[in-house]
Amino acid sequence: MYAEHGRFNRPQKKDILETTTCRKVHRNTVPWTLTLLNAIFAALTIYLSLRYEPRCPGELSDKRYHNAGLNPALKATSIYSPLFDEIDLSLQPHKLDGSFKNTSSIFRQAPSPEVDAAWDFFSGSIFTTTSFALAESQKRPETAVKAPESWGRGDDAYIFQLDVFHQIHCLNWLRKDLNWEYYWGDERPSQWWLDHRAHCIHILLQTLMCHADLDIVPYNWVPRHGQGPELVPDPDFNVVKMCRNFEAVVAWAETNQVEDAQEKRKHLKAPIDAVASEWPY
Repeated sequence: MYAEHGRFNRPQKKDILETTTCRKVHRNTVPWTLTLLNAIFAALTIYLSLRYEPRCPGELSDKRYHNAGLNPALKATSIYSPLFDEIDLSLQPHKLDGSFKNTSSIFRQAPSPEVDAAWDFFSGSIFTTTSFALAESQKRPETAVKAPESWGRGDDAYIFQLDVFHQIHCLNWLRKDLNWEYYWGDERPSQWWLDHRAHCIHILLQTLMCHADLDIVPYNWVPRHGQGPELVPDPDFNVVKMCRNFEAVVAWAETNQVEDAQEKRKHLKAPIDAVASEWPY
């Protein structure tokens, strides 16, 4: 406005009236804005108070769970999973085996029927959960596959697999590719094969990034190639981590998995009122 009259010109009476009017209107809207913000804050506070019930300083009890004393730290830092109420994951320190040639674990051994059986356990397991659990884990029950009543899982049972098992399944495909001749012989990879491997690699990458593991890997002085007097710096991958009780997860899976799951899955038929989900691939 000052520019219209010159930088140092005195404002006209009309300008003063317009400015005063605008300022009055601005001052009058402030209380309404504050009232609206207070109302939003109050509504959010009521929502949170209904959803979470304080138990002691620094601790919240999530009312979606029934066993408040089981895995409280994991519940507070994870997307909802009904298994936090069923499996005692008991975080414990565990040193990883970062060696290059130790084959004491069956998962490091050369291909065999026994090795395949150990890995394949994670590939075919299917379980069931409720529509409530799906919704709380930010999935849509209306597009999820419901287990038929003939499975004996009740009328509110939806099939799922554990994400950690899917990740191990992806590692299993990559392991097989390292032993190409044993598993595939002279077969050449198809486009589906390439897409599947790319999917697995990306899934594992996203999971690693999501967890953003910040445990430190120190460098130690070690003999070059494990021999000779010369010492060289080498990373010590035998890192100590706080690990969930994976044995408890496996025990739960063995007890709760759907029998003959993959065979039953082949015979699932979409009901007439099924809601199609977006093609994820």
